[in-house]
Amino acid sequence: MGGYAKGNPECFDADPGVLPRDTPAFIKATQPQERDYLAPLQKGKAEETALSDLCRVMDSGHEG
Repeated sequence: MGGYAKGNPECFDADPGVLPRDTPAFIKATQPQERDYLAPLQKGKAEETALSDLCRVMDSGHEG
């Protein structure tokens, strides 16, 4: 399927435009070094912080 997997549409959050359950796994798979570096610094909130940062960047007119 070209490297894509079908997500569950019931889990899609339209407000940020992401699949909140799948996004942390995607970040871990595509950016393992950055994730492994940041995880201990974020004291157990790595997934929550990454999702929040991603949504902030996507909403930004300068970064997104």
